[in-house]
Amino acid sequence: MDTRQIRAYDRRFADSPDKLAGLPVERFLEAVHAEGASEIDLPGSTRPLGDHQLFRTPGAFLPSYADHQGPAADSFTTARRVHGSAVKLPVWHREQDLHLADAYTAAIIKVAEHHKELVK
Repeated sequence: MDTRQIRAYDRRFADSPDKLAGLPVERFLEAVHAEGASEIDLPGSTRPLGDHQLFRTPGAFLPSYADHQGPAADSFTTARRVHGSAVKLPVWHREQDLHLADAYTAAIIKVAEHHKELVK
């Protein structure tokens, strides 16, 4: 099982991943899904900028940078670590969706309050 820890986009959690006692991201997802928050997921289309081809070999896209070599493959370790332990949330933007935001918030709070039971 992957041992990545949950991080939220909220800066306070990003600075203190131990707040959820090492809860693996996959177990967190299972728990919030069981609470009905089924659209919380792992980021799929987003990733650290250093992983994009444009930043590794810019000359393929920008001929004037043909001789420029991007950062080493092992660069941006913090960005990769944060990305590997983040979850994505749906973005609600309509007044009639407020109940969904409240339900997802309640699911996340419930899982966070019971995280020690989930780590076992």
